[in-house]
Amino acid sequence: MIKIGILGSNGQMAQALKELILSQNDCELSGFYGKGESSVKNMQELCQISDAIIDFTNPEITMQCLEYLKNKIFVCGTTGFNDTQINLIKKCGENAKVFLSSNMSIGVAIIQHALKNIVPLLDDFDVEIIEKHHNKKIDSPSGTALSIGKNIANIKKINFDKHAVYNRIGQRKPNEIGFASIRGGTVIGEHTVAFLGENESIEITHKAENRKIFALGAIKIAKILYNKPNNGFFEMDQIINSLIL
Repeated sequence: MIKIGILGSNGQMAQALKELILSQNDCELSGFYGKGESSVKNMQELCQISDAIIDFTNPEITMQCLEYLKNKIFVCGTTGFNDTQINLIKKCGENAKVFLSSNMSIGVAIIQHALKNIVPLLDDFDVEIIEKHHNKKIDSPSGTALSIGKNIANIKKINFDKHAVYNRIGQRKPNEIGFASIRGGTVIGEHTVAFLGENESIEITHKAENRKIFALGAIKIAKILYNKPNNGFFEMDQIINSLIL
């Protein structure tokens, strides 16, 4: 049975993780640590008593935790890292099983996986990514929208930074990947990839109806990594392949 520790204590994701871990019979909650109520004295102790750590906090806290992760599983859904911090997280994979993603939804992961087969078939179609979130979300476009766009750019073998267009003004240019952001109400998260061609269009949409899907995805990923024999930095494709197999 896998022992899962939560980095964070009072946030919405930490609460969802606690509830879901306690409801499952193949994992147990080893503890939690955060600015609010904690079950351990520090994050070092949390790592010592856990097989896996799930983190939905902030970059500062994540960086502090890295030194305690040797031979552990680390599933990180925190966003806002700079390139240096991302490289440090990836380097941690030399001594631990590390997974980092801006979106832990298995549904989004399946879309990302499917795009590898879809995009080459629609190479002459224009691509637009539309995302909707609640009115309190700070970043725009969302991290998930950006990761989808970067995935499409990689598949097309084009430079993402040169072809990404945000909040479009003016005529479209070839190979652009457009982003549009909508903010309002209490929308948890909705992402649409639109392929627009001559006299036809195709749209692929994922809607998050409850934040629990992100917690559930993180737990599922921790369980998959628990059964992996070697340390490393794992990509979402490897997780999806494990689900397929």
